Amino acid sequence: MIQEQMTLPLGATLQDDHGGHYCVEQLLGRGESSAVYLVSERRNKHWMFALKEVINPRTQDRKRLLFEYELLKRLTHPALPRVYYAFEQAELKRVYLLMEYIKGKDLDVLRNEQPGNRFPLQSVLMLLDPIVDALVYLHQQEPPILHRDIKPANIIVPPDGRSAALVDFRMAKEYQAESTTTVFRRGTPGYAAIEQFGNESDTDVRTDVYGLGATLYTLLTGVKPVNAVKRLLAEKRDDPLKPAHVLVPDIPQPVSQALQRALSLQPEDRFATVGDFWNALHADTDTGKQEEQAPVLPTSGTGKQGKTRSGRRKRIAVFSLALLVLVVGGLGLLLSFTHPAALTSIIGQTSSRGAVLPSTSSRTRSFPYPPIASSYAGTISDTGVTNKKTTLYLGQMLQDRKSIAGNFQGLGLVGSLTGTVTPFGRVHFIVKYGAESLILDGEMKAGGDIEGTFYALDQHGQNLGKYGQWSVSAASSSS
Repeated sequence: MIQEQMTLPLGATLQDDHGGHYCVEQLLGRGESSAVYLVSERRNKHWMFALKEVINPRTQDRKRLLFEYELLKRLTHPALPRVYYAFEQAELKRVYLLMEYIKGKDLDVLRNEQPGNRFPLQSVLMLLDPIVDALVYLHQQEPPILHRDIKPANIIVPPDGRSAALVDFRMAKEYQAESTTTVFRRGTPGYAAIEQFGNESDTDVRTDVYGLGATLYTLLTGVKPVNAVKRLLAEKRDDPLKPAHVLVPDIPQPVSQALQRALSLQPEDRFATVGDFWNALHADTDTGKQEEQAPVLPTSGTGKQGKTRSGRRKRIAVFSLALLVLVVGGLGLLLSFTHPAALTSIIGQTSSRGAVLPSTSSRTRSFPYPPIASSYAGTISDTGVTNKKTTLYLGQMLQDRKSIAGNFQGLGLVGSLTGTVTPFGRVHFIVKYGAESLILDGEMKAGGDIEGTFYALDQHGQNLGKYGQWSVSAASSSS
């Protein structure tokens, strides 16, 4: 572990390469040669970040951090982390990664707080829906990006019950057939596929299928899967991995069979894609014992869930989601993790599951999208460059399910706006001006107000150092 005197003291100030100054507010966690801090921007104490630190970095440590930065800065998805800068303090012998953060608990902590240390099926499907969408998005990149460390501890759920985020890309790699990559880590026993213990070139998208299957298995049964190496050694006798429905009889056998296939030791026996696996899990969720099972959360409330063919299933799903939001929100104040959160999803990109999970079946779930007002007014503050606040107008806003279009006026700029909204109230807007882009991310609050952050990119996707906060309310003339 890092010695106490090696971590930065509270109140310490660091400067990045872009002139930003950050004050250490809290030590969030530490490892053998790393730490994560909660920091605030010196000129605006409300502007908070997570700052990842590597102490006395070896060449490999530096390479890992820079790879994570270079990887994440070009990705835009609401369930993936967003990064700002990577910089080095040579005199301190430390390198840093500045990231956006959210408070929340990881799914491993939340699972252990549930009766039986497990979630009902409908709750798991709802929680993992944005994570699956993110994995599909990663695998659609060219070349495909593999996460390779999918597990409950790497999925963070905000305390208000908004959509989960997939974090920790230290093990990620770009998949290129018949090529080797630098070995970062082997993965987490129980969640790592057998090929992760061998040649790195053997991992592909089916490696993430295994990790997702192991995560679902744990969340549904309360039991972590047996280490793949132990399973391989015992395979000639009996596979020690028990089917999920054997451990929890309420799990429908088709779901259990899909999990067993995703957790096959041989990659060729698994689902070819995360999308195929996700479809198989949903194929029978409106039949079977699980539908009769009320969520095992001792509280009540109301909530929203997408339309399904079965009225009963809809009522169960609504009840499950509402209870989950109450539990997560109530417990989120007790124990929190700070992780990067991506609130971004570029309109027009093929990150929608509809593009990769073709299905005409009404069994495929959909979530309702919150309505966007026709116009908004508020303020936007440029903290990074001018340190000025201007009036912000969003007008002629049009919405088609998750897609949004309208007009932007603020920071001395006027232009068209495109973007998206998630079922959980996260918005992502893009404003083009010349060869540059303004990226606005935000969250819808009770009453319809939207608050968030923004940053600017050049034509090559490089951060221009302009960033800040914005907030708007629906204009009185909106209907």
